[in-house]
Amino acid sequence: MHQNKITEIPKEIGLLKALQWLDLYENQIKEIPKEIGELRGLKKLYLAENEITEVPNEIANLTSLEELDFVNNKIKEFPYEIRAALPNTEIYY
Repeated sequence: MHQNKITEIPKEIGLLKALQWLDLYENQIKEIPKEIGELRGLKKLYLAENEITEVPNEIANLTSLEELDFVNNKIKEFPYEIRAALPNTEIYY
């Protein structure tokens, strides 16, 4: 779903329990719903090139993540708690 001018991720995203890869690269997303933390099977999450300013702590629940990409957003500092909770995840921000 990259490059589709998506402005928000619906809270219902948390219902997609079997989702393994979510590519929302280059949209207009400003906020990530906390429900994203319910996607425990997620392996790849691409949110680069959006307008995100804050990363919710619930991202730390995604312990299956292999790649997490927040490059070129408006995030000033990536939370240490998330990096510490996901030591085996390649994180780009």
